[in-house]
Amino acid sequence: MVNNHGALIVAAGRGSRMGGVTQSQPKCLTLLADQTLLKWQIDALKGAGANPISAIGGYRYEMLEQFISVSFVNSRWNETGVVRTLSCASDFLCEYPNIVSYSDILYGVDHVARLINSDNDLAIIY
Repeated sequence: MVNNHGALIVAAGRGSRMGGVTQSQPKCLTLLADQTLLKWQIDALKGAGANPISAIGGYRYEMLEQFISVSFVNSRWNETGVVRTLSCASDFLCEYPNIVSYSDILYGVDHVARLINSDNDLAIIY
């Protein structure tokens, strides 16, 4: 599938509700079926043709760089919310259509393809 949709994964928060699991790593590095949540997302986005794929990091963002380019960093991740985090990537978001995803959810190629193929200005998959 050829398209001009980018993807931005919001991976700035710690995920403190997960307790000790996220004490030493971001929640998107939690394993599910021997693969991180982040890797599941990257594979789905790539499989549907999203390009480029980038991330906004915050908490221990350097750990994400083995999986994805962390092009944006919210250094105040522990003081701010997702709106401030997204503003760190405003130029990227304005460049072309983007899929924006929290880093701790699981979805497949078909979900991403439905978003890319949507004729709507704004589409949400749930």
